[in-house]
Order: sequence, then structure tokens, then C-alpha cells
Amino acid sequence: MKQGKRNKKEETNIGTSEKDSTVSADMAAEILTEMRAMRQDVAGKLKKIDASVKEVKEVVKNLENRIEESEHRIGASEERGDRTERLLAYMLTKQRQLGEKCEDLESRSRRSNICIYGVKEGAKGEMTMTEFTDNLLKSLLELPADRDLGIERAHRSLITAPTDPKASPRSIVVKFLHFPTKQQILFKAWSKKGVKYQ
Repeated sequence: MKQGKRNKKEETNIGTSEKDSTVSADMAAEILTEMRAMRQDVAGKLKKIDASVKEVKEVVKNLENRIEESEHRIGASEERGDRTERLLAYMLTKQRQLGEKCEDLESRSRRSNICIYGVKEGAKGEMTMTEFTDNLLKSLLELPADRDLGIERAHRSLITAPTDPKASPRSIVVKFLHFPTKQQILFKAWSKKGVKYQ
């Protein structure tokens, strides 16, 4: 009897283990199916991530290229700016030097000039301004008539002639060929003090 019970027990154990193995096989198959589905899902997501990473890499590479190009352009602009500044400094120095030379030349050309004030407009008549000035200086300063004053040119100042007869007349600008002649004329005029024309 004990043995019969044991056999029965063994049979029930075997029956239970067969059921368990069937259940566990079904579960394993289901788990396997879910794992495969999960693997496919993860693989799909990984592909999307890989594609996104590739896009990001391309964008970064493009940005690097653009930054490199911008740096090159900025460097070239800075170089041009430096060259322009040096050129501008050189040109300003040259302009200053030329201005000084021009001023010196103007001063030298004016060294032999004198201005005569108070001579009425139209007083020269038919004579040229040079002839009139020559005669005027010789008569006012009592210079010899045959003396050559060496007047290069003479003209009224370049402002517009006054229309009002009461307005003061334009000055006469006289340029002498030689500076010493100008000095002698000025000395003679200063020594006579108060020389007036008519």
C-alpha cells in the first residue's frame, strides 16, 4: 500500500511537471516573441538615432567650415584695415609736407608783393595796370623817371568791384621781379609818411 501511494504520488508529480513544462515553454515562447519585438523596436530607434547623429555631424562640419571661412575673411579684412591705416598715415604725412611746401612757395611768391590802397577805381585810364602802377610809384615816391622798377605784374584785388561810389576802392597788388626793389619802395614810402594819391 505504501508503494501504491508512492506510485500515485510519482504519477501526479510527473503530470504536474509536464504541465509546468508546457506552461513554461509557452511562456518562454511568448517572452522570446516579446524580446524579438523589443529588439526590432530598439534597432529601429537606434537607426533613427544614428541618422540624427549623422545629421548633427554634418551640421557641425558645415558650421566648422563656415567658421573657418569667416575667420579667414576676418583675418583678410584685418590685414586690409592695417594696410589702409598705414597708407592713410603715410598719405597724411605727405599731405602735411606738401601743405608746408605749398605754404612756403606761396610765401616766397608773395615776398615780392606790395599792396597799394586808396587808388580810385578807373584811375588808370587807357594805360595797363603795370604802366599805371609804375608811373604812380615814380611820381608819389619821387623816383627817377628812367629807373626800371621791374614790375612783373599789377592788378586789382580779386574781389568784385564796388558799385557804391562811396565804398573804398579795391587795392592794387604789385609783384616785383626782385625782392630788394620791393624793399627799397617800402622804405621810401615809410620815409615819406602819409603818401596819398590825389
